[in-house]
Amino acid sequence: MSDMYDFSDAEASNGDFDLLPAGLTACVTTTVKAGDEDTPENAFKRTSTGLLMLQLEFTITETEDGKYVGRKFWQNLILGAVKGTQLTDGQEKAINIAKGTMRQILEAGRGYAPTDESEAAINARKFDSVFELDGLEFWIDVGVEKSKDPQYSDKNKIKKVHAVAGADETEKVAPKTAAKPAVAKPAAGKPAASKAPGGAPKRPNWS
Repeated sequence: MSDMYDFSDAEASNGDFDLLPAGLTACVTTTVKAGDEDTPENAFKRTSTGLLMLQLEFTITETEDGKYVGRKFWQNLILGAVKGTQLTDGQEKAINIAKGTMRQILEAGRGYAPTDESEAAINARKFDSVFELDGLEFWIDVGVEKSKDPQYSDKNKIKKVHAVAGADETEKVAPKTAAKPAVAKPAAGKPAASKAPGGAPKRPNWS
């Protein structure tokens, strides 16, 4: 057997990774992870109870001191269910929370304030393909979700999405396009990424 394939002398590990610290303010980019076949765009994970879960990967691109750049974390958003699924009150609540998070991601990534009710802002809160999320960049505060199952470790999540300031606020809103960006839809494979029309997101005022 080749020594190249012998890992018996490698340092042992319990498989745990250090979490990003709770409260960390960071700029992240978004990637949609592949889902199950026969789900919309093959982009959703189908749970045993029929829920459709979008799996997102967030990569840190900037922090105040440059620490943690390149680190990743993952978060699942339950955005719907397979047709015919009878939802519980708790499942409906989870879907509504996830939709609220998605709205915040779209607004921040595309450069629109939550209070902006212009036609362009309304369009920016929609997409024709979930892969329009690929490449969206915005600022967040990182949180830590405590595991309820001792078999699994705690994990990072988005605690807060930093909203774009409204036109009547002191900060200037990033330039916008008239409508949401168009997405190329190749015949096969993952659609091309779309970029936020406002360009790079505005840095927070570090305290």
